[in-house]
Amino acid sequence: MPSTDMLWPLVSIIKISKNRVKIVFELAKRPQFPSDLVKNLEIPFPVVSRHLKCLVKRGIIECYNPNQKKGKIFAISKTGEKLIPLLKTLLNNS
Repeated sequence: MPSTDMLWPLVSIIKISKNRVKIVFELAKRPQFPSDLVKNLEIPFPVVSRHLKCLVKRGIIECYNPNQKKGKIFAISKTGEKLIPLLKTLLNNS
């Protein structure tokens, strides 16, 4: 399990983009398709796609079916769940 000190750089990666913050909090509610995120968050598909790739690469979220070309399902990862309280702390102090 990563220590809190090791989690702060990941929190920073999320915090630098308001769209990443929205995506992480939305995926913390339930697994979703990218099209659901586009609709629910009113963010253009290319932007959602770019942020999903970034967040998966860093282990903040995960794709349940990465080998599928279409119909991918994304959710918060175990590491991402640990970031939520830290992210809320930063957002409440902003």
